[in-house]
Amino acid sequence: MGSTPTTQEPSGEYTRRDFLGYLAGLGFILVAVLTAIPLVGMAIAPALKRRKEMWVDVGPTSDIPPNVPKRVDITYQSSDGWMLNRVRDAAYVVTHNGTDFAVLSNICTHLGCRVQWEDGRKGYYCPCHNGLFDIDGKVTSGPPPRPLDQIAHKIEGGRILVKVG
Repeated sequence: MGSTPTTQEPSGEYTRRDFLGYLAGLGFILVAVLTAIPLVGMAIAPALKRRKEMWVDVGPTSDIPPNVPKRVDITYQSSDGWMLNRVRDAAYVVTHNGTDFAVLSNICTHLGCRVQWEDGRKGYYCPCHNGLFDIDGKVTSGPPPRPLDQIAHKIEGGRILVKVG
């Protein structure tokens, strides 16, 4: 007669093979976690990094005559990852009394075209769609939906500094 296969009952003890299997699995998980931590850190770190405030000197307050907007150039370096870019922009500085100043963007709020001050029109004119803004940047005619943007600025030691970046 043939022999009947015998089944062994689980003894409840771990064998050396079981122990080494668990140890290998634990080692794999440990390596995966230790590899993932720096990768997650690299992905999240730029979002958590605070940008430094940058202020650019655009000239002395004494150069701004009352009720006559003055175009000023804003030049600074911006970093994008490892790339350093030289940014050039412009704005208009205006004062009515020689002590209070406003710095207005030269970008039209309609489609982003550049505006320029025109003495004949007594306003900032956008040639793209005939938008016109008054000396304080408020829309007087044309399609722009809102006034020119104000740029953050401060006065230190008789000089005008604008916030960039």
